[in-house]
Amino acid sequence: ISRETKYSKFLDNYLRSLNQEEINWLNQQGINLFHLTQDKQIIDYVAFLKVIEFGELSNIIENWIKYFIYIESKDIYLKYYSNFFNVLLRLFMRSSDIQTLHINEMNALSKLNMHILLPDISIFTSYNPGIKLIMELHIHFAKGQFYKDLLSIVSTLCTQIQTISISLNRTNLPLKYFVNNFIRNQTRLNSISLNCGNCGREYKNDRELKFLFKSLNFHVNWLRSTELISFGINILDFSLIFSKANDHHHLELTLLNYYNKNPSVYLPSFLQIIGKNLKRLSLNELDEKLMDSILTHCTNINSLEIYDLHQLNYFFTLIKNLELTKLKISMYRDDDDSIFLLKLIDYLPVTLNSLVLENLRTFNNLQHFLEIFHAPNLSEIILHQKTYDSFFELLNNIKFIEFQNVHTFGIEYDFNVCSDDINDFNQLQRLYNRIIGN
Repeated sequence: ISRETKYSKFLDNYLRSLNQEEINWLNQQGINLFHLTQDKQIIDYVAFLKVIEFGELSNIIENWIKYFIYIESKDIYLKYYSNFFNVLLRLFMRSSDIQTLHINEMNALSKLNMHILLPDISIFTSYNPGIKLIMELHIHFAKGQFYKDLLSIVSTLCTQIQTISISLNRTNLPLKYFVNNFIRNQTRLNSISLNCGNCGREYKNDRELKFLFKSLNFHVNWLRSTELISFGINILDFSLIFSKANDHHHLELTLLNYYNKNPSVYLPSFLQIIGKNLKRLSLNELDEKLMDSILTHCTNINSLEIYDLHQLNYFFTLIKNLELTKLKISMYRDDDDSIFLLKLIDYLPVTLNSLVLENLRTFNNLQHFLEIFHAPNLSEIILHQKTYDSFFELLNNIKFIEFQNVHTFGIEYDFNVCSDDINDFNQLQRLYNRIIGN
């Protein structure tokens, strides 16, 4: 359901289009839809799902709000909305087989916080069998007491969680609060992902981070994966904490979007400590010191992402000596990319099965690019093309029938939303039909 859809009109038309056989099939699957009838009564909702995402639901709710406040008094509608959310949560908690819980930023609830009373957080304790079995938890925190209460309740009831993904992008909650109320209560944690925001969070004394990794040491015997995203920290201050984890070769560490004013000074020392466990590395830039450190200490890396590629010699030396299965490159150069692509063909690891190229510009020699498709094990190619001139020339010259080993081919192209682009769209549609035909 798109954000622009007036939900009740859409659903009415949808239900009228169903034949009796389709309705019977839906009922057999245990699917009962919310149907907004003329008297605004709630019929029922899905109670069988194993995965439920509050974030998406809040977007739908927000559209209902815009629609109903327009056609009826605010007091009546807000009462209906509050009832809806309570019913939804109770149905969710009643299901005993839910294993994954996603809680995204609930913008609609935040906006309505001044107008309605949110459900009592104790609702999560009403049906303990449903929530104790959660194995995966993904939370995108925002500001507000609701999130603190939610974290406290869920962390008390859900002690068997194996996979945790936390985003602190839009909250002022200290990291220590998250560790105390969550990490230390877990008994089977084997995967953790921590996102500190798009631009990195600065910790002046890094005490919270030391506290976090000391807590992770309690789980090191069964911890399999650690992912750190958008960290802006002095990484040397706590790198030795990984020394214990480093003895366990099964630990996979992912370092994404590492922010530091001088990464060539701090990052090599950190890689020396945890290098043999590092499987996936994302860098904003690459210099000689980083290249040497990776080749010396991080020979088990199988996924590499570089977001600002300038030093091509270091890059080619690096990929030639790593057994990569996935490579993602973002180009930010003014030169013709044909020369780069020609050299890339010679250096692509034979183990590579996924290649993502972003911000490509022009190709003076289109054949240089097409040669990439003949890489022996390459099964996934994703392109993000910026320049219009070579876009359709490139795609129209690809003979897809020749590349039987490529089973995933993705194209991202930035169309401007205007009448001039309708011809572009028609060309893309014809190209799509040709791909499917092959």
